[in-house]
Amino acid sequence: MCLYEVCCDAAPDLGREVSMTRTRYYVGLVTQNGHAVSEATQDKLCQFVADTHGGGCTAYHAVGYWQGARESSLVIEVLGDNVSPEVVTAELAALANQTCVLWTREQVEGGFAP
Repeated sequence: MCLYEVCCDAAPDLGREVSMTRTRYYVGLVTQNGHAVSEATQDKLCQFVADTHGGGCTAYHAVGYWQGARESSLVIEVLGDNVSPEVVTAELAALANQTCVLWTREQVEGGFAP
């Protein structure tokens, strides 16, 4: 399982609060054919998101419910809004053999502390 951390292009401004956009992608871990999405494919999903969004992401497993059924999911989140989520979700769906991938976007406050 990949756990890429959020990264910055420059040194963080310690102690200063900033407003950021967080985008989350929710990818089901069972393919359209009923097979489990492999660890290698999960790593590819994370690497694609990290590369597309400038180098970093955070990923974790979750349990969700879709159409009344329990489903394991991979949640991948990034800070920044420089990429169209529709483009990313289309590629994630293709890589994981999904009919669709959910994305959400929200404004968050955060910062770096020493």
